[in-house]
Amino acid sequence: MNLTTIIGLLAAIISTVSFSPQVIKCWQTKRTKDISFPSYSLLAIGVFFWVVYGLFRQDIIVFIANLIILLSVVLILLAKLKYG
Repeated sequence: MNLTTIIGLLAAIISTVSFSPQVIKCWQTKRTKDISFPSYSLLAIGVFFWVVYGLFRQDIIVFIANLIILLSVVLILLAKLKYG
């Protein structure tokens, strides 16, 4: 494994894990008042395109990391819709 791959893996892991606290907090507290629906919607669209990009490039790291991020963002958006 070369340095570029290691850096990519670290970036993917950190980026993916970074959404976990927000997802957990939204669903535990049932409070999403301060979360911007438009911002997270745009983020979801952008991450969706990263998923597609990773798929087309056959880059498993980009694909899986962004698929997990997309799932996290969708969970936050669903919490926002449910709890306002």
